[in-house]
Amino acid sequence: YIRYLSKKVHHAGSAENLKLADYVKSQWESASFDDVRFQKYRALLSYPDSKNPNVVGMKDQSGTFRYRASMKEEKLHPDENDPELLAPYNAYAAKGLVEGQLIYVNYGRYSDFVALQKLNISCRGKIAIVRYGRMFRGDKPKIGQMFGCIGMIIYNDPADSAPEGYEKSYPNDWYLPYSGVQRGSVSTLLGDPETPGRPSLDSAYRNSNLSGIVSSIPVQPLSAKDAIYLLESLDGLDAPAEWRGKLPIKYKIGGSFISNMSNWVVHLAVNNELVHKDIYNVIGTIKGQIEPDRYVIVGNHRDAWNFGAIDPSSATAVMLEVSRIMGIHLKQGWRPRRTIKFCSWDAEEFALIGSTEWVEENAKELAQRAVTYINVDLAVIGNYSFAAQASPIFTKAVHEAAKRVKDPNDLTKSVYDIWSTRFPLPGTQKPFMGLLASGSDYKSFIQYVGISSINFAYVFNFVTSPLSNYPTYHTRYDTFDYIQRTLDPHFSFHASIGRMMMLLTVEFSDYPLLHINTIDYAQTIGMYFAQISAAYKPLLQSHGVTLDYLQWAIGNFTVACSRFDQSIQNIDVNDALKLRRINDQLMYLERAFIIPEGLPGRSYDKHVIMASSQIDQYNVAPFPGIVDALFIGQTQNKWEEAKIQVANAAYLIHAATKTLTVI
Repeated sequence: YIRYLSKKVHHAGSAENLKLADYVKSQWESASFDDVRFQKYRALLSYPDSKNPNVVGMKDQSGTFRYRASMKEEKLHPDENDPELLAPYNAYAAKGLVEGQLIYVNYGRYSDFVALQKLNISCRGKIAIVRYGRMFRGDKPKIGQMFGCIGMIIYNDPADSAPEGYEKSYPNDWYLPYSGVQRGSVSTLLGDPETPGRPSLDSAYRNSNLSGIVSSIPVQPLSAKDAIYLLESLDGLDAPAEWRGKLPIKYKIGGSFISNMSNWVVHLAVNNELVHKDIYNVIGTIKGQIEPDRYVIVGNHRDAWNFGAIDPSSATAVMLEVSRIMGIHLKQGWRPRRTIKFCSWDAEEFALIGSTEWVEENAKELAQRAVTYINVDLAVIGNYSFAAQASPIFTKAVHEAAKRVKDPNDLTKSVYDIWSTRFPLPGTQKPFMGLLASGSDYKSFIQYVGISSINFAYVFNFVTSPLSNYPTYHTRYDTFDYIQRTLDPHFSFHASIGRMMMLLTVEFSDYPLLHINTIDYAQTIGMYFAQISAAYKPLLQSHGVTLDYLQWAIGNFTVACSRFDQSIQNIDVNDALKLRRINDQLMYLERAFIIPEGLPGRSYDKHVIMASSQIDQYNVAPFPGIVDALFIGQTQNKWEEAKIQVANAAYLIHAATKTLTVI
């Protein structure tokens, strides 16, 4: 599957991606699914202008270009040959031309800009150059604009993409080559930008106001090979030690250039185009025989920035193989208890558009009928260990499935054994399982509707590695050869992910009693509350904010979860009405944590227990409303929002407790 899926460039809106949609549809029809269909939406996408390419360069005092970035990635393997290869760019970057002095701001985090403020260095009117990594790329220009930047360049520093040197870069090893450039969207919106909160159907009202659709300043990505010419020209203070990457230069903060370039400026021209395109989800349905109105949804996106062997084709291949095996069993007479929906999403890379539009269109139905959403975006980005992020309610289910699958690192041990050893939950012998933030198609399910979700993959050792993702992420080097040569030559790790997907899908769709432990949720909430309380309770108290009611609500919720789990230990699964009633309580628990108006400043994020940070969409924030309010309080000295968010969390946990009343 992977070789075929990643043979050609297939970005959203392209003919090749539609061809792959037809391929997925044909696979599911061959598997005898009950219904397979396209779901088309009309979305506003962002592409580079092939006739008017983006430009990064340096001009002297006469306005003459003295340097132009090549904006090209060197071809290293025949797999990379495709005329449809997208030039490096950041989707939804603002169109515009800016010129000015350059300033180096490390990763472009809020804390990095504050560090410059403390040095009395202003970013106002300057173009920032920042490293990729440590946070969502789209939040970098948003923060930069807050501090007065007029443009931003984001580059791949070898410290974050080739820390052991370029001699260990692809094709010799797995690190990013010198000319590699990460593409990616800088949109901080979710779904089609013209139809927020509504599906982008033909009948939809479209907001033509571009405010908020594109970044507030022009943004362009560069390779280390191009960025070095800019960085080595900077003058000014030495960069702090922790800001220094691994280019063979002396890292300076800048704000001015070295003496022989003192009157030069950086020229940044972004000419991206906004284009309406049809996008196509593929939805394949296996109808349940006993509870057809209960849905187990499995999804992966299909579109890629270029060839996309890992992102997303590794997971598309896994999903197709799982569905093929299910098709064999269907033909032999098997049918699941509950309905299974397999989903191939389009335009994920732009703003999670395909999945978001589908959830928006079907939100009322999904709120009533969806049991879970199982997401695999990238099946294998390393071979160190399995890792998962999920609603805490699925802790037991994921653990039990992992105990049944052999780990390719050591076939005498299970996935669970290796996982719990390499990524242990501190203070326990269990594996760590993270919460869900943003960055993939589970977001609309968990945040907009409150559908308990799971995301998993095989990963590298991200605890000790400086990498934020696998090195060739969103570059032309994400190819079949790259996987086979550097990650999974026998595709055994892909097979293990497939077994995990199969086990979890069957478990949730076929077992009479949903495999859910509510006490795991309570313990997770308690753990994160303890962390917030230890770190911020004195600060909050000093501003009149008490955590007492929230602590009381969590205590009551924990007691209710323990009683509920105990009450269903010996349930008679032949008592259909009681079984249905209990399963509904389990299924709807997640919905209780949804606040209709959303979190501060972002109406789409509605989950009070877990959501992405307001200043970094890739970073999950437990009690996100409280964390956001703390940020507002500490930066603006406004503490009323903290009172509101603590009260909201206490109320919704109290409401969740009531849903677990033993009936």
